[in-house]
Amino acid sequence: TKTNEQMISEFQLLYDLGWRGSVFLVDDNFIGNRRNALRLLPDLARWQQKYDYPFPLCTEASVDLVEHPDLLNAMPAAGFNLIFCGIETLSLEALLKMKKQQNTHKIEGGHEEHYLLNAVRKIQEQGIEVAAGFILGADGDTESSFDAHIEFIQKAGVVMAMEGLLTVLKETGLYKRLEQEGRLLEESSGNNVSARLNFVPQLDRDMLINGYKRVLSTLYDPSLTNYFERCWVLIQNLSSANFRVRRVERRDIIAFLRTLWRQLPSKQGVAYARFLARVLRQRPKMFPEAVRFAIEGYHFEKVTRQVVAG
Repeated sequence: TKTNEQMISEFQLLYDLGWRGSVFLVDDNFIGNRRNALRLLPDLARWQQKYDYPFPLCTEASVDLVEHPDLLNAMPAAGFNLIFCGIETLSLEALLKMKKQQNTHKIEGGHEEHYLLNAVRKIQEQGIEVAAGFILGADGDTESSFDAHIEFIQKAGVVMAMEGLLTVLKETGLYKRLEQEGRLLEESSGNNVSARLNFVPQLDRDMLINGYKRVLSTLYDPSLTNYFERCWVLIQNLSSANFRVRRVERRDIIAFLRTLWRQLPSKQGVAYARFLARVLRQRPKMFPEAVRFAIEGYHFEKVTRQVVAG
């Protein structure tokens, strides 16, 4: 574990080298050691304030971050504006089999979606975007899982939704269990956007793969209509008091002109123009982020087409 002094010195080095932009704090779970995280955040906030927030920060954290308001409330001042959460699945049975109990906190009557939806909303209301990982194909998933994922992601405003088929990795409890059950087919390729299964799922194989492709094709449809709807939900949810919009530099203006040239004449043009116009009218402060979302959406749609065709 690094000390606060080590962390701050590394930020200072990046600053002195001239870097100005996002920094990802690589940690599988930033709040895994809550005491150390709480110690770091005030020092980090003071450093960011001193240099006028040169680094928008990203990290990974479990959704039960919302159970620790002291931590969550301190993160915006330290410069965090994006957290990646492993939501995985909306099936309570599947979550428990994954031993992902932190995603099931305070669930009453099996309404796991409500807890996860509220958790995402609470983080967004602190001015922090939630990117999230989702998995299809776990034991406990059903035919209804595909539509449930789409509905949740749209409702929650998860712009960067990473949907993947379950892959079974060696040296894990799942690998050992499926090996005992005779359900392993091959070693994992390590490709997290592959439509290839390395195990026998409980769901019909073709149904699972086709359902997965349908989820991707819906989230990132060629017109990006659903994508831009999520972007608008997120922009509405983000706290305008806490969210720090990036400085607009020359390279950002060039990127905006390029996206106008590429996206306006494309199938995405109508949804793209409506989204940007809506943001300009109702949340003009967020326009630089809206442009960023549009650029990312262009990339996500291209990747989706490749995966679905594969």
